[in-house]
Amino acid sequence: MSRNYTGLLKPVPLTISGTITMAASLAAGSQTYVSVVPDPTQPSITTNGFTAPSSETWVVTGVETYTAPSPDGVIRFKVNTVDQNVTFGPLSQTLPTIFHRKALQNFLELEPNAQAQPYFVNSAANGSASTVLDVQIYITRLPRGYKGAFAVYS
Repeated sequence: MSRNYTGLLKPVPLTISGTITMAASLAAGSQTYVSVVPDPTQPSITTNGFTAPSSETWVVTGVETYTAPSPDGVIRFKVNTVDQNVTFGPLSQTLPTIFHRKALQNFLELEPNAQAQPYFVNSAANGSASTVLDVQIYITRLPRGYKGAFAVYS
């Protein structure tokens, strides 16, 4: 019996790029959705979220930025439009340096077909100009029903 497709046999890392565009004079505590590129082969297509395939469970293992966020804040997620009580950040603590690679990362499991919408909550008001911040969202893709151990690849 042959198959016409391939499926995951073990955990596989995935990185999703995202951009946060904060409006000028944005009040502290505001929610700004992260515009993500769900398919790196089509970088011009962006959305406000991503969906785990029906044959996989996804685990969000970390979020980081490579530039100092101003204002600082945290990344949170809505899953199937329900706000989750999981926070990644503050983003200023995720800046990779020679002495500091990762900090305070959480985990968020996305069941098969779950839709995730990451958003940024700024801790202070934004200045008089709009601000753009790039982030990386690290995910471990697991085959449906996977029972083994997995490493955090971020």
